[in-house]
Order: sequence, then C-alpha cells, then structure tokens
Amino acid sequence: MDSTALNAQCQAIIEASYPLFVIHTNHVTTLADSTLYSLCRQIYDVAITKLSLTSYTNVLSMRAILSATFDTNHRAFVHDDSENTQRILAALGSDSRGCIFAQAIAGMVSFLRSIAECTAAAPSRPLTAERVAAKLGAFEAGEEREAMLASVEANPVWSDCFEKAQIGSIIMQAIGINPAGSVHDKHETTVSVTAVDDVYNEPAFNDGPHPTRNFGVPDVFTIMALN
Repeated sequence: MDSTALNAQCQAIIEASYPLFVIHTNHVTTLADSTLYSLCRQIYDVAITKLSLTSYTNVLSMRAILSATFDTNHRAFVHDDSENTQRILAALGSDSRGCIFAQAIAGMVSFLRSIAECTAAAPSRPLTAERVAAKLGAFEAGEEREAMLASVEANPVWSDCFEKAQIGSIIMQAIGINPAGSVHDKHETTVSVTAVDDVYNEPAFNDGPHPTRNFGVPDVFTIMALN
C-alpha cells in the first residue's frame, strides 16, 4: 500500500467515527450511553481492517496503544468499561469527552499507520511483539505524540462546531494527513453504534453551562448584560 492509499484509508477510518460524535448547540461530545473505551474499540476494529492488519492482532493491543497515547493521569478515561470508569466519565465534562475521544482516534490511527508502513516495507520480516513494544515505546516518548495531543485539545472546535467534518479535519491535521475529500463509503464500512433514546433529553445535552476542555472544570467567565 503506497502512502497515498495509506492516507486515504486513514481518512476513511477517521470519517467512520463521525456517528459516534454528537454536536449540540455547537458543542462536541460523544454518545451519552457509551464509554470512551467502547467507542475506541469500534474505531480500532475499523482501523485494523482498513489497514490490513487483521493477521497481526495477536501482537497488537488497543489498550497498549491507548496507554502509549495518553499520559498516566488520563488513561483511566479510555481504558475499560468497568463500573469505576463509568463513575469517572460521569464527572467528565461533555466537551472533554469529545476532545479525549478525538485524541484517542488520533493516537490509534497514527500508531497503526506506522505499523502498516512497516509491514508494507518489509513484508517478509515478521511483526513480533518485541517490535511492536519497541515502536510503542518510541511513540510514547516522542515529541510528535505530545504535539498531536496538544493540537487536538487546543482547537476551539469543541465548543464551536458546526459539522462533524471539522472534527475529522482536526484529527487528520494532528497526524499529518491532508484531507482530500470524503473517502468514506457508508456502504463499505459500518460502525456499531449504541442506541440512544431521546438523546437530547440527556443531562449532557441540556442548555445549561457547558464545561470547558479541562476535564470538567466549569468555565469561570460569565457574560454581563449591557444596559
């Protein structure tokens, strides 16, 4: 797979995440009844298939990739579906959920793209657990990872978004992909989406104050009425 085709597949993976985001009053969040882990699992499965890595699932681990993507104090948000994680997510601001999920997508796609490049460049060389661990270590320690996370978090789109393509564009730019038009075939890639009944009646979607991206810390600014 050449670089153009590889980038096209990465773009398709990112676009497959659109149904898992929710935009309400221009704020970005995720499906209210799904943990970030379950949402990440859906995109990870799409990525493995799109990048032709299904034969390497014995040495690849979504949990390990997410651990390498996030710093220690942020990993709990995406690590599992346990009751403890549900309590942690309940205290997380809705805007922050969208941002963290986008960062997770960026990390997974960025790392798996590098794995796909390795397997394409040396198809006769086996992809061992040791090689994957070494690449994960380099990814975790690299400045590119920190820049990627900062780029996604610093973007104002999380509280000022008009269409989901804006989210995809941010993720692609963070990992060095230039969007080249939609390559996502809705008939080709399907994502299992948790059913949400009356989503706009959920607390996360009311018209009250919206938390900022600092993991649930309320905005300290208010708007004063002018006489």
